[in-house]
Amino acid sequence: MKIPQGKICGRVPKEMLDEAESGSLVLLDEIGTGTDPAEGGALAATVLHSLTTRGAITLATTHHGALKVFAHETPGVLNASMEFDTVTLRPSYRFRSGVPGSSYAFELAERIGLPSGVLSAARKRVGSEKNRMESLLMDLESKVRDYESRLAETETERERLQRSVLSYEQKTTQLKLELGTIRKKAMEEAKDLVRNVQRTIEESVRAIRESGGDRDIIKASRTAVRQLQQHLAEAPQEEAEESLPAEDLRIGDRVQVREGSGAGEIVELRGTHAVVVSGNAKLRLPLSQLHKVRAQPLMPVSSEKVTLPEAKTEIDLRGLLGDEAIERLTPFLDNAYAAGLRRVDIIHGKGTGALRKRITAYLKDSSHVKTFRLGEWNEGGTGVTVVELN
Repeated sequence: MKIPQGKICGRVPKEMLDEAESGSLVLLDEIGTGTDPAEGGALAATVLHSLTTRGAITLATTHHGALKVFAHETPGVLNASMEFDTVTLRPSYRFRSGVPGSSYAFELAERIGLPSGVLSAARKRVGSEKNRMESLLMDLESKVRDYESRLAETETERERLQRSVLSYEQKTTQLKLELGTIRKKAMEEAKDLVRNVQRTIEESVRAIRESGGDRDIIKASRTAVRQLQQHLAEAPQEEAEESLPAEDLRIGDRVQVREGSGAGEIVELRGTHAVVVSGNAKLRLPLSQLHKVRAQPLMPVSSEKVTLPEAKTEIDLRGLLGDEAIERLTPFLDNAYAAGLRRVDIIHGKGTGALRKRITAYLKDSSHVKTFRLGEWNEGGTGVTVVELN
């Protein structure tokens, strides 16, 4: 249905009110003008209410302050305005829904050079209430512009934060995958190290048995085993497959991410979250995603007890004959030399001096011995020979 565009000029177009119905579009320009402002405003408000009640879609322009109040107080009617820059007094051509506009009559009159006395008298004639309303509208427009500017900045910041969160989540996921790969590689290397330790010990034991206790082989075997044992102590420990409950997590506990391969140590607890260090990474994770684990050895080194010769710092040969003493002294010096000892004491007693002489002759020909001497008074005196090894 075509509804004629109407303009209220002291009377209402009869055709508009007769034919408007639900869904009709009614356009009214400067409604309520051309007659007494009070009467024109009242008549315009009544017409708008009637059209709204019928369900017509009505767009009306006006400068009547009473109609701005009517739109604010009446359900189904909404104020709107075109934004106006209060600094430059220029239109911005931006539509703002829900905000009534101001006429800026006095500001425009002042801008075109109307005498200040005339403006002052005009403001007094309008009345304080009108001035306050116009001032409030202008202040509202300024605040709306500031709000919209801040809203735009907030939206930009929100989008930036969303991108940051997404990037963080992606990097965290990637980090967990990388940690799993690194840990798997480290565990394989540790297992290889354990196998090397086991093989080296077995070879060392076999070589010592086959050599009959050769001093050089004993020394080399001890050194190799000691080095590998040190590497083994520094190797990472594999996490037990059996997981422990997370109810009593404490700082220092080792934990694993549920449904993940990454594991680490709790360094801080923050309410329902924990800060976990895994390698060079520090992650803040919910406690619900963690479960406590306990470490177990990678694998047994050997089912056979490995026994290498013991090294002592002194030997007591008192009461033995010469050959018996030398038979016991030989492996003693071999073991001490292989163990890297620098000094040993040989206790032979004073007696007739025969045993001491036999031991002295043997020491002169031993390749292990650097120097030797009789003990001082506080070392056993002539009853003890102090030997310095190579």
